[in-house]
Amino acid sequence: MTADLRALPKDPDLVRELADRQITLDVGISSNVALGVTPDLALHPLAALVRASVPCSVNADDTLLFGTGLGREYELARGVGLTDDELVAVARASLLGSGAPDPVQDAALAELGG
Repeated sequence: MTADLRALPKDPDLVRELADRQITLDVGISSNVALGVTPDLALHPLAALVRASVPCSVNADDTLLFGTGLGREYELARGVGLTDDELVAVARASLLGSGAPDPVQDAALAELGG
């Protein structure tokens, strides 16, 4: 399933389906703003999606093109309003949606506290 980030705030049925089916959205905040997917960092829907129980991972996308890294993307996630617990939920969703082997996921999840 492909979700258009611009449509999500206007489509509660899609948000509910993503949450119900636990479909992880890979979100590159810097690239979303640079490419006009969201017009302004303050309007980025990541916090609303996380609070609606949609699993989201934060990604650096193209680090050379957008001049960012994973640490910076997590700083931006904090900037769009995510709390410490929500940042941990994003990291957890990233691991669970990664396709990494179970032992790798289990070890990383243990480091996150569960």
